Amino acid sequence: MEYYELKEELKNIFAAEAEMLNNFASEEQILMKDLQQKDWTNLNAHIKNLNEIGTHIENLETRRNELWQNLMMRVNSVSTPPGFYRFVSELTGTEREDWITRYRKLCVAVVRVQAITSRMDNYVSTNLGSLRGILEEIFPHQKGKIYSKKGYSQNSEQKSLLVNKER
Repeated sequence: MEYYELKEELKNIFAAEAEMLNNFASEEQILMKDLQQKDWTNLNAHIKNLNEIGTHIENLETRRNELWQNLMMRVNSVSTPPGFYRFVSELTGTEREDWITRYRKLCVAVVRVQAITSRMDNYVSTNLGSLRGILEEIFPHQKGKIYSKKGYSQNSEQKSLLVNKER
């Protein structure tokens, strides 16, 4: 693959990966609504969609890394390749702006996915913690409840686990 073709394919993958990440974020928002509305039927369908999009993103990421390494070997003769901004600093004005725009869109898409994922994780963790607390109050005799020598209740999750790896 020639240098120009390599750069063009890499730029196109930047854009495609950013688009797929935005699709992933949108699907995550729908999944969050399904969780909040307890729509379990649609939840499963959206999880399947997220898995498919995730696989596609993973393939794009792998290809992007391959192309980046190939491009860096052609551009740079030293063993340590330069970072992205070092690479684009050597390009012409319009080409540099195009690369930077695509890179920033990719970074924004990643941050968007991270934020939505974190929000969903916080929602699920908070609900599970609340539910666990309620169930422990209602059913203190159920599993997961351990009592100390003095009779105080403790959660089994708070205990350390010692594993003998020699056996």
